[in-house]
Amino acid sequence: MPDEHGESEQERARRLRLIPAPRDGEVISRRPAPRPRDDDDEGDYEGPSQTDIERFSHATTRCPHCGKEVFDDVAICYHCDMAITKPAKGVPMWVILTVVAVLLAFIFAAIPWHAILP
Repeated sequence: MPDEHGESEQERARRLRLIPAPRDGEVISRRPAPRPRDDDDEGDYEGPSQTDIERFSHATTRCPHCGKEVFDDVAICYHCDMAITKPAKGVPMWVILTVVAVLLAFIFAAIPWHAILP
């Protein structure tokens, strides 16, 4: 039965995008309907490039606790729920020794040796 504007309840529900009330035992999804697939798009897919295959081919590592293979960017193993810690990378010893040697050279160069020594 049309209302005062001349539209039926079904037209009004479609315009307002209302979801009809479910019948007993019926389940209605709140997700929007999937977009119809265009079959013309299938020929456009080229697949991954060779550089992508080389880059992501070794994207897994072994969990140090259970030994199972997991992705290398996870923080917690999804097999044993243990934290995966990366080995701490410290500063190499040669860098520390070089910095100390350069600092000592500057200190000794700045001391007025001619005033200290007789």
